[in-house]
Amino acid sequence: MLYAYKIKEGSFKELLTLSGYYPPLLHLAGGLFFMIFPKFNSQLWLIFFFYLLLLVFTYKLTISLYGKEVNNLSLLTCLILSLFPQIYTQTRVFLIDLMMTMLLAGGLYFLHTSNGLKSTGRSLAAFTFFSLAQLSKWYAFIFMPVPIIYELIRNKANFSRKAVVNLLSGIAVILVLNLPWYYLNYKSILYYFGFFQKGESIDPQSLFSLDALSEYIRLVSVYELYFVNFIIMLVGLAYLLVKKETHSKYYLFSILLPFFIMNLIVNKDSRFLMPLLLYFAVIISKLFINIIQRSRLAGSSLLILYLTVNITLYIFTSFNQLGYELPENLMFISYLISGPVKKYNWARWNPTEFSYRTDSWEVDNVYNYIKELTGKNSAKILFAVDYPYFNSVNFNSLQIYEKYSYDVRLTMPGEKLEDLTNFDIILTADKPGPESIFIYSDMIRINKFLKEESTDFTDVKTFTLPNNVNVYVYQRLDLENTQ
Repeated sequence: MLYAYKIKEGSFKELLTLSGYYPPLLHLAGGLFFMIFPKFNSQLWLIFFFYLLLLVFTYKLTISLYGKEVNNLSLLTCLILSLFPQIYTQTRVFLIDLMMTMLLAGGLYFLHTSNGLKSTGRSLAAFTFFSLAQLSKWYAFIFMPVPIIYELIRNKANFSRKAVVNLLSGIAVILVLNLPWYYLNYKSILYYFGFFQKGESIDPQSLFSLDALSEYIRLVSVYELYFVNFIIMLVGLAYLLVKKETHSKYYLFSILLPFFIMNLIVNKDSRFLMPLLLYFAVIISKLFINIIQRSRLAGSSLLILYLTVNITLYIFTSFNQLGYELPENLMFISYLISGPVKKYNWARWNPTEFSYRTDSWEVDNVYNYIKELTGKNSAKILFAVDYPYFNSVNFNSLQIYEKYSYDVRLTMPGEKLEDLTNFDIILTADKPGPESIFIYSDMIRINKFLKEESTDFTDVKTFTLPNNVNVYVYQRLDLENTQ
């Protein structure tokens, strides 16, 4: 929403530096979409549109790899992809990863229909999609080298000078579209990267320990695929490699390279490897198609069982209202989701983590209280609390939608206590968010300071969130005296 107002104001230079660490494409798209459809949740409709495009490109990509002669492979790949938990949970939040995955899928489709980069139009289309992906997230490039090299190798018999020209032209397109933003924001990128490289408290800190090297296996198996699907994907990949199926080595190296690169960064998240779901979906669908070709009855029965399990897990993940612990009679669900991975066994200890929520997270109540408290259209507000449904982004979206001009931001890493008096309102909590987030210790430090040491702020109101966390609203004393 903030981007929409900056576009209306004509602040185009500010647009290039507004997002700081993350490239601006999703925010720009969201701002333009909000200008056309000025509804509070209009950005989620945009995300859903990207999801539909992802399915279209996945369908076309599968055809580009196998042709139309493999019966129903493309449709099955789309269905399997849509039932991956990382996909359907990301359709419900305004985050970058689904759009980046869609753009990479579009780039892969045009790349693999470029006849070894000899088609100028399709080559430029592929690199344009890759460029836009790079304008979505800075590490999108790690998913590009293997597909490009593979496309050149599989067409090496017809290799020509035109392919080299198109490759160099494509690289030029990426540089032209991306260099302005990266040049203007490189200091901000380096600043934030320094903090992200430290990782969150839950991330393994030693890069080359067994724990660190296996972390993405845990994250992918639990959050991207669910453990039962992860095992099936490994079986499918092994089967394709043993049978020396077409594209099997392409899938292997397209998976391994991003795995290796992202393991070099301490901060780890399953979303960072979300584009690999494209390969996982093709591998699983190809496995089932091959089984069906050998035995229609056995293959169809296994496929029906697979889809039934995943549709059941989708319903559980999306709609259960079981509270904060899974009942014993449903414990088998946690084994399907996380298997032996105890570290991320969210289905057992927080089964509603991704469910539709009917409870109120008090954002609108806090917002209305602060409007009443400040009695004006502008105030500086610091969030030293950060939960998925109660955070500075939700608050900021609400106040922008109502055309207020509060200056709202989340606690920064290393936030200086002496600078807190620059804020009119500070929101804190004794448990300010998941302990894994990288600013958790900073938020704890601010809460303790305001409670025990500060003489500049007073606690004026307490709100209780559905997870029984108390959020404290602190007001600067001189602001209180002006009301």
